[in-house]
This record gives sequence, structure tokens and C-alpha cells, in this order.
Amino acid sequence: MTESKTSATEVRGTVDFGIISVRVDEFEAVLKRFAPNQIVEGTRTYALSTLSVTGDTGYSVAMVRTPHQGHLAAAQTAEAMINDLDPRWILLVGIGGALPDAEYTLGDVMLGVRTVDFSVQAAIQGRPPEFDIRGSYSHPKVEDLLAFVPALQKDLAGWTDSIQLPLPEVLLADDKFYGDADWQSKTRRSLQGHFSKPPLRNRIFLPGTIGTSNTLVKDTDLAVLLGKFARSVMGFEMEVGGVLTAARRKDKEYPVLNIRGVSDVVGYKRDPAWTAFACEAAAAFAHRLVLSGKILPPRPISAAPSIAKRAEPARVIPAAFELIRSQTLTGIVRIHGLTWSPDGTRVACEASSTATLLNTGGRLVRIESNSGAFHNLSWSPDARYIVGGTAGGGLVIWDTDEGGVLGTLKNATSYATEDVSWAPTGREILSAQEGIVHLWSIEIDEWNNLTGSSQPFIRGGSNFSRLAYSPDGSMLATTDRGVIRIWDTASKQCLADAKLSHSFVWKIIWAPDNKAVAYWEISNAGIWEFGTGNAPVSLGGQPQAISFSHDAALIATVVDQSLQILRRDNLGLVASLVPAATHLSTSNAAFAPGADLIALSGETKRKPHDPEIQLWQLDRLKIP
Repeated sequence: MTESKTSATEVRGTVDFGIISVRVDEFEAVLKRFAPNQIVEGTRTYALSTLSVTGDTGYSVAMVRTPHQGHLAAAQTAEAMINDLDPRWILLVGIGGALPDAEYTLGDVMLGVRTVDFSVQAAIQGRPPEFDIRGSYSHPKVEDLLAFVPALQKDLAGWTDSIQLPLPEVLLADDKFYGDADWQSKTRRSLQGHFSKPPLRNRIFLPGTIGTSNTLVKDTDLAVLLGKFARSVMGFEMEVGGVLTAARRKDKEYPVLNIRGVSDVVGYKRDPAWTAFACEAAAAFAHRLVLSGKILPPRPISAAPSIAKRAEPARVIPAAFELIRSQTLTGIVRIHGLTWSPDGTRVACEASSTATLLNTGGRLVRIESNSGAFHNLSWSPDARYIVGGTAGGGLVIWDTDEGGVLGTLKNATSYATEDVSWAPTGREILSAQEGIVHLWSIEIDEWNNLTGSSQPFIRGGSNFSRLAYSPDGSMLATTDRGVIRIWDTASKQCLADAKLSHSFVWKIIWAPDNKAVAYWEISNAGIWEFGTGNAPVSLGGQPQAISFSHDAALIATVVDQSLQILRRDNLGLVASLVPAATHLSTSNAAFAPGADLIALSGETKRKPHDPEIQLWQLDRLKIP
């Protein structure tokens, strides 16, 4: 986020959507997608984002976090937002617990058509709790929108593409369930129906009744009791009752849409991985729904002052850059990352269940997967094969020359493979699965047959999420719940470690000189020169990507949808490409190996739902 600030009085009445979240992880997931560019000071402090839909229309979105759970804090936050900003709609975006059901489950998104409030109850000695049920339907505009949900499937297709987490595993061991025998059996049948038979279905969104109270419902006896009062309840949360109270006024009622990613099922012990996934799912759905134009038509620039400030000027390309190639990728909603082949001839554009390989001559090859494996892919040293992780544990390897799957490999664990890294020798691959780093020994014979096996390489982690071999193969970098470590691959000893700002890291990348690693986490990126003994240094400005040049002297990053080129030694800005030059809302950037060629990807105003990749040549003689 930039440091620009404005007062609430200046933007009041221009805000289309006010988004309220509660938990820090919920709020971070929202901020990541809506990419705020301004701070608004009022009764509360808001993050303000401008979403451009076409060249002359868009939305203004304000985001705020309520500091505490429960109806009172939520009501106070919504009241402040209404008084400060007067938004046209209010979205409550976060997680919730669901009842076991054959239709929906973990990771899906519940949309509240009706709210049942269980807040008021009587506790009488020797008797079960008695509730004064206060049900309410949503604002007519919300009801109309959600009644139309079946017809929105095409408009919202690919809404999960921005979720950069694999689908967590569901273990059905007896100790994972709680409640009486009947409830455990019901919960087990529900989860088996959703997760026992691959390929697993995509996450879905569906409207229904959501229960709300000031009580965290994780007691099966209480769930059974509440179900007797409201049989149609899908799940439970703790804030919408307060937001609805603030939104209903004598002179006006504000539409409130409750969007809840399912983080747990009552009767099944919560897994933190599902909490993180549910936060991402709720934010991803909210972002796609807003951009679809199905809630509100985008405002003309003249009607939205906050958007008018970001009207795009004519393209002016700095002398240091030359556009080599641009390519629109149809059928892909969002590109998560860019990974160059070691020889610098092709770049893999990673999406949810597909990857497109673009070579510098313009040829495209698309590879598909049903495993949700296309996050943080790794190339073989000869640049022919790509390896990715599978949601059910193991590896899948593609032959990029042929564009098909070469084969899959499984090991004893069924934990999702979070990240992979191909060794410089070409004969080994490392994978991160929960608290273990696995070493895979593989062989591809002359007939292109794949064989391999794995063994634990490093144990004792809490949740290894990212890893990367150093360019010379002598070291390994890992992240584990916000701690980055450097390991000696021969002795398996930790050489250095440091604490990062967030518990989740999107990617770690080595400098070509083996002396530093770059990391990209939620709303932050930085460099760690681990050999100096200094702590990691943050780039600031909420960067979205990071990459080293081939000689390790420069760093490419993305801030406010613009490419920035920094000097590694002092992090000084030496060149930039703004959206006015690229006509691109840039979200990813990567230097090519062996050349000053940079790949960019992002959305264009011309085709907002078909991302574009651009290749730019950097002329070092024209930068300071």
C-alpha cells in the first residue's frame, strides 16, 4: 500500500463496497486481492482500493477489520463505516463452521440468504439452554442476487484461481472426530463423500441460511439443539447479527452480503491448513463477484472521484525498456506465478489447474492437471521437464516438449505437497510435505519411462511450506511457519535462520551467486543476505513478486501494479514500468536466466478476464 492518506469526508459517498473482516488472516487475504492503494482516516482507519473494470469504469472498495469477534464489535465497526463512508453495499468476508452435509464441505463458500440469530438464550438450572430465535431475511437486493446464483456459474468460473494454496488433506482417523457415535458417523460419511474419491471436485459457492451468535459453535450437542430450532441452517459464524443491526436504519437499510469460507465441520477437529484455505476462498470469491459486475454496475469515471484519479494516461515507455512480445492467455482467469526454464528460452505461467509455457519466439504449450499442482513449479536442469506437487501427496512430472504428463510418484504420506525443487544434478527432487522435507531419487530412461522413490531428508518441522535448492546444490532454503532457514545439503545441518513478518510465504528464490535468498510473503517481500549475520531486509510498499537478475546485481519486484528494478546492494530504485507504459495491472515479474529479459503478467483493461504475459528487454546502459 502506498503512504498516501485522505480523510473520510473526501471519499464519503464514492465507496461502492465496504468490506469487513475479523481475523488477521481473513483481512490479509482480502488485502492481497483488492490491493489497496490509499489509507482513509475517519472514525476508523480504512484501506481503499480502486478496481478498474474497463478504461473508464470501475469500483471503489474500502476495507476495515473489526478488532474483536462477536456482534457488538461488528456492529460498532459497521456503524463507523456507514457514518464515515456511506458505502453502497457491505460485504462481511471471513470463515465459518459448517454442519456435516452431502452438498457442501470444507473449503466451499457459504452465502447468507437468511440469518438465524441464536444470541439471546436462557440458562435454566437442570434444563438445556432455551433460545429466543430471531430470524431475518436479507435485504431485497441481496435476496435477488443470491436467487440468481445458479445463473452466475459461468460469470464466476475460475473464482478459485487466485487461491495459491493446495487443497489440504482430510484425514479420517478416529481421533479426528468428536461427538456421540451417531454424529461422528454422520460427519465421517459426509467427509468421505467429498474427499475419498479423486479427482476431488472444485470448491463451490452456494446460498443458504447461516446461524449467528456470540458463541463459537464446536459442540455437537449444541449443534443438534440449534438444528431443532432452525433445520435449514448450513453453518455458524459470530458477526453478521451485529452488522445487520447497524445496517438497518430508520431512513435507509444497507445491503449486507455474508460470505463465509468453510474452515471446519462440526464434529471434525479443525486443521489450521483448512483455516488458511477458507480465508483465501472467501476473499477470492468476494473479489471475483465484485469484478463480475453482478452486484453493482461499475461507475463511470465521472461518477466516482476516487477512480478518476487513476485514469490511465497514454502509454509512455521509459528508454531503458523495449517490449519484445506480448501474449494474451485465454481460458485462464489469473496467473499465480512465472517460472523461467534454466536455459531462459521458456517461461511457465502458473495457474490453478493449468500452466502455459511461452517461449521467447511466441510458441505456446499448455499442460493440464486435475491435482491442483500448479503452484511453485520447478524445471529440470535440462529444461525439458517440469515437476509439481499433488494435493494428495507426491509428485507429477510433465514432458514440456510433448505437453503431457510423464508420470506421477507417490510416497507413504498423504499430506499435500506444498512445494518442490529440482536438484541441479537432475537426479533428485525435494518436496515439502507438512513437517518433513522428502528427497526423491528419480530416473527417466531413454524411452521416457519414469521411476522413483522417496525418503525423509529433513524432519522435525512444524509445516514446511516452501523450499528451494541453491544454484550450486550445496544448500537448501526452507520456510516453516514464518521462519526461514538455510541448510547444508551434505550434512543436513541448519546454517542460519531468521524470523519473517508472516507465517505464510508464497515463494523463496536464490540469488545466482548463492549468497542470498529473496522471499515473497503476504503484502511483503525482502532479501536475506544470510552470510552477513544480518536480519532479512523488507522492500516495503507491499510488493507482489520478487526476482534476481542473472548476475544477482538487480532485483525485479511489483509494487502498485508497476514493475520496479532495484539495485541489490542498496535497494535503490533505478527503473520502473508503470501501468501507463504496459497497459497492464502487473501482478508478477521474473528475470530470465542469462539475460536482461523480464517476464510480466497481469490483467489488461481490454480483456480483464484473460491475463496477458509480456516480455521486456532491459537496457542497463540507460539506467543509473
